[in-house]
Amino acid sequence: MSSVIGLDIGGTSVKLGAWQAGERLAWQAGLPVPATTDQAEIIAALAGYIRALAAELPAPPVATGVGSCGLISTGVVRESPNTVWDELRLVELLGAELGQPVTLLNDADAFLLAALARLENRNCVALGITLGTGIGTAVWLTDRLLAGGAGISPEGGHITVQAGGETGLTGIAGDWEHLAGRSALLRYYANHGGSAQDPREMAEAADAGNAAALAAWAEYGRFVGIGLGSLVNIFAPDYLLIGGGLAGANRHYVAAMLDSLATHTLRSLPRPELVFSDDAPDLVAAGAAIHAADYLRVGTV
Repeated sequence: MSSVIGLDIGGTSVKLGAWQAGERLAWQAGLPVPATTDQAEIIAALAGYIRALAAELPAPPVATGVGSCGLISTGVVRESPNTVWDELRLVELLGAELGQPVTLLNDADAFLLAALARLENRNCVALGITLGTGIGTAVWLTDRLLAGGAGISPEGGHITVQAGGETGLTGIAGDWEHLAGRSALLRYYANHGGSAQDPREMAEAADAGNAAALAAWAEYGRFVGIGLGSLVNIFAPDYLLIGGGLAGANRHYVAAMLDSLATHTLRSLPRPELVFSDDAPDLVAAGAAIHAADYLRVGTV
């Protein structure tokens, strides 16, 4: 049986692994996102990561799946607010470089595919949310991922939750990602008199009872809950599946998040089951590998 490689390309780092029959064979994390607009350089860097990982495997992989932040359509990263990439023909170029099938989907879609595999019942409506540099959103409708026009998955991170608010990286004023992404969390800490370069420092400070850190996490949780409430009102999901780099710190913001979620959700709607996938940092890469394996079986992306 052959292995498949899965990549997780986020706003700040690249992670990748190889899977065979559901077993992870190799793993690399913390690799830099190519910070260039030159498509040849981007592809060369990604191919280098893949070949280095493939060298650890007993046999060459048969395909590569990529889960990337940004607006994804027909194998192209159309735009990516958290990187400098624009109209990156990733499937075409990386497939030609590697000489094997490559598939591409939004990183939140990839996360949701892998998170669903942990559920006993996939015949459900589920929202997948990734909290990190940005906010990724994905929707599972009983048997398939939701895609809108041109095949682009829902960009819930860019709904407006604060009319007249500051403008984020997309140019949309008061969008959810600007208020509940990584930079927002650090901004809230600074506003409360703290200073940190990384959310892990803030988590450690909150664990030690630091008032500024606790207040910043609560403010962050409030905005996470506001956005979730809007999505719950639209989709009435059975599950809220939450992952990403900030999922592991949920102990510091989940109470504020749940209070805000309740405030912004219609009271007659059933409350979805909340699942944090904070113990599996490889879920986006694993979901991308699942997507690639499905492509090989059915012949369509």
